[in-house]
Amino acid sequence: MADINKEIQDFKNAVYGEEVRGSMVSLAQKLNQEIEGNTTDAAAAAKNANNAASTATRAAGEAGNAAQTATKAAGSANTAAENAEAIREDLLGRLERGEFNGPPGPQGEQGPQGASGVTAPAAGMFSLYLDPSTGDLYAEYPDGSTPPAFEYEADSGNLYYVTD
Repeated sequence: MADINKEIQDFKNAVYGEEVRGSMVSLAQKLNQEIEGNTTDAAAAAKNANNAASTATRAAGEAGNAAQTATKAAGSANTAAENAEAIREDLLGRLERGEFNGPPGPQGEQGPQGASGVTAPAAGMFSLYLDPSTGDLYAEYPDGSTPPAFEYEADSGNLYYVTD
């Protein structure tokens, strides 16, 4: 806002025509400058407001499109969930009716003996394994622990594990 107090005071104090005209010109020039500045500021503010309105309009349009896409995706997800539930119910019904139970197939030939499994016994545990090439039976137990006790009955060929 322009301060025109000096120009008003000069006008009030003017006595001669030249002083009156000079104070009036000075006052008019100061007001004109203020009006031009305000007009420029107002034009810039209007332009900024128009730009902001355009941006907001575009954003609203994009938000609307995103909402439509999300609604379609939610509908597709609901349809997929309904289809999956229908399939689950169909499979459960077939299972209950015994549709998946059939007669056993023919017995196949026995395959070769597999490799011995790997074990890692803890304290108090042991595992037995047979060396197929020699027929020897081995007991494996953790290092630092007491080996398991066995008794062999030669007459029957039975092997007994001795427990306390």
